[in-house]
Amino acid sequence: MYGTRMRHLIYILPILLLIVTGCAGPLKMEYAPSTPHETPIKGAGTIFLAPYADGRGIDDPRYLGAISSPVSGLYGKRLFLEKEVAALVTAALKKELTDAGFHVIDWTAGPKAHDWKGYLLRGEVKEYTLTIGPRDEIAIEVESKLVDRKSREVIWEKSVSVKDDRYAGVMGNSRRTIALYISNTLSRVLRETIAGLASHLPSSAGAPPSEERVEERDSAVPDREVKGRLAISTEPARSKLSIGNVYYGLTPLTLELEAGIYDITVRHKGYGEYRERVSVREGATTEMEIELERVE
Repeated sequence: MYGTRMRHLIYILPILLLIVTGCAGPLKMEYAPSTPHETPIKGAGTIFLAPYADGRGIDDPRYLGAISSPVSGLYGKRLFLEKEVAALVTAALKKELTDAGFHVIDWTAGPKAHDWKGYLLRGEVKEYTLTIGPRDEIAIEVESKLVDRKSREVIWEKSVSVKDDRYAGVMGNSRRTIALYISNTLSRVLRETIAGLASHLPSSAGAPPSEERVEERDSAVPDREVKGRLAISTEPARSKLSIGNVYYGLTPLTLELEAGIYDITVRHKGYGEYRERVSVREGATTEMEIELERVE
């Protein structure tokens, strides 16, 4: 009898383990709001989109919030996404811009994109939390800036935030309903962002209607304005780099810039600010390795 029970237990345990581990993992989701984008924006042009940064100041960039009420198919007390929050926001923004009629070029695509003096959209996730409880509470805030690449001036910036709460209903939450709640809330933030951006952007967006046009410009105009490179690495990594008053992203970074003198600032939470004036020379790469000092 004892041996029979042990054999049954041996068969059952792997199945139970598979069920638990399969449901206890992070939330896998794709940005899919329940309502499509409205009519495309008339005269929408081309925008270079840089990856948005996570400015929430937390250790795990996938973390959303606490779980205190049951969720079908999800176990544990903390809610994580499968991908980083900032990556989800960037991908969702690209989809919304495309649906709105913009031609979106990935800023990380390579030097060809950096050569064009168009408009660059970049930003930071200021808040992104979801707590699951008797009432679910969500808060999303995204700051965006539109930069004129030729003048390096910020021609538009806006921080859009949405806070919402809901009762999940008698059926409770599941992975699917949570993913949909996140998508619908994020869509409100991004669509308000795009509406504000569109009102400040020339119809042509100062850039080519396709990546093929970028290639044509590269071959037709050999005398490029971008002359040198600035390569910066920091300890700790993922520090915020600004040149003048313009935020460029998280380190490590390699930038193609016109030859000249630049004032750089590096910031990281818990560390002292670093400032230095650097020279970018024509046809050369200026490399910097910066170690920030921890603030007690």
